[in-house]
Amino acid sequence: MSATLGDMDLAASFLRPSGRSKVHQVVSSGGGAEVQLQVRGYVGDHVDLSPDISAHLYKVLRGGRHLVFINRKSQVEAYSAALRDKCVRTRVPNEFLPHHGSLSKELREDAEQRLRAGELPTTVICSSTLELGIDIGNVESVAQVGGPIGVASMRQRLGRSGRRGGASVLRTYVEEPAVTPKTAVPDLLRWELVETTAMVELLIARWIEPPGDRALHLSTLVQQTLSVIAEYGGRRAEWIWEHLCGGGPFQLVSRSMFAALLRALGQRDLVVQTSDGVLLLGVVGERLVNHYEFYTAFATPEEYRIEHEGRALGAIPIYHTLLPGGMITFAGKRWVVLAINEEQGRIEVRPGPAGPVPHFFGGGAPVHDRVRQEMFRLYVRPEVPRYLDGTARTLLSEGRGHFHRMKLQERAIVEDGFGCWCSCGVETRLSTQSSRCCGYET
Repeated sequence: MSATLGDMDLAASFLRPSGRSKVHQVVSSGGGAEVQLQVRGYVGDHVDLSPDISAHLYKVLRGGRHLVFINRKSQVEAYSAALRDKCVRTRVPNEFLPHHGSLSKELREDAEQRLRAGELPTTVICSSTLELGIDIGNVESVAQVGGPIGVASMRQRLGRSGRRGGASVLRTYVEEPAVTPKTAVPDLLRWELVETTAMVELLIARWIEPPGDRALHLSTLVQQTLSVIAEYGGRRAEWIWEHLCGGGPFQLVSRSMFAALLRALGQRDLVVQTSDGVLLLGVVGERLVNHYEFYTAFATPEEYRIEHEGRALGAIPIYHTLLPGGMITFAGKRWVVLAINEEQGRIEVRPGPAGPVPHFFGGGAPVHDRVRQEMFRLYVRPEVPRYLDGTARTLLSEGRGHFHRMKLQERAIVEDGFGCWCSCGVETRLSTQSSRCCGYET
């Protein structure tokens, strides 16, 4: 069940590949609650924290119950610490709490329970962890710092507010850099602001990204193949193909492609085949399946557990050198590193005055072609959406000016001395062969 299925037929086919007609679709015909939107623009060159955005969040959210979604964990930490510091300076109780997957379960549940109880003003600064699936009760508004990762995600986040008959409120904050002679094409085009506006326009039009239906998902197929062999103690290749591919979710994988996949697994000793054709786990496959990380479908970096006086605060990946006496920001607070135990993967800390925000693992999500096409429409048409504030309107005007100056309505690739760019803001490479971008052949 989901409120953000962009294509119900594709979802039905995924649930029952060989009998889509047997899937009953329940589609709401209601118009939904009132929605109040604003996109706020800012100009600056800040990495993890914009003081202007932080100040506005404090001004409009303090005293209520809100969610602030930020795509990067490092920014979650930076804004949580800055808003906490503001509470300390103004001598009021802190009501801004961080929430992301690297924090301990105890700290996350404390923030969730405080929102559910509704007894104290609470604003939770979070990553996608509170986007769906966790009961936090009703909140007054939702804020998004930085461009959203997609229309479906924006819809899920917006739906967190206005659940008791009130309007759903979404404020989106976008900061674009000041223009200099070295400013790259995406920043001249005010790419993040235009992309955010395009997603809001599609949200208003009730469009949501459909699930991808042309991907092979071979890495997941490898995991499922090894899982089937482990579960049954061995199976024939034809039986596995029939259940996972022929009548299962991997229908784009043909028999010949599956056979090639099995040969590759055999060459790496992940599987072996007996004389009567039964597939078994090889030595490497046996070791892989028996390790707990086999059941994690995503690559994760090595992490160190952070502790204060025996209490676990969470875990962070170590990308840069961290030494005793160094400073770090975590769980919305400042800490001094006391000791690092590399064998146990543990960092002992105590409260401190300041510290850098840790860098967390993670990449951006792919953007649907329909969003790129809506961006193109925004560039070439003169209308200005009413939900843009004054600065956002100025940024949109600047982006349109550079778009037309570069004649990007007539060509898709531009070179600026620093690199080659597609008109959607994606860095690319020129070649004699055509390439696909923005939903068009270039």
